[in-house]
Amino acid sequence: AADLRPAKELVHECVREAGRGSVSYVVSRLESGDLTEVIRKIEDEVTTADERAQPRGALRMMAMSIHSCGNLSHYGIRSLVLNPAIHAVAIVGCCYNLMT
Repeated sequence: AADLRPAKELVHECVREAGRGSVSYVVSRLESGDLTEVIRKIEDEVTTADERAQPRGALRMMAMSIHSCGNLSHYGIRSLVLNPAIHAVAIVGCCYNLMT
């Protein structure tokens, strides 16, 4: 059976657990590989007591980018160098003709 309620009426049921990975969806405009603003948004949503007890910047993150048009592929790779919290990237690039 399908649940036909509007999305805003559905309850979010994801429970974060210490030591377990999670996925956070963050929308931001990127002008370089600096993900400071994005990382801050993710750190602010951390909800487990164990993770809150860690110092800021202690999270180990992976940046994922699907349909990375033009320079977004380049920015994803640069994010490894510019952001200590980023430990891996997964990029599906496209539109290489739009790279500058």
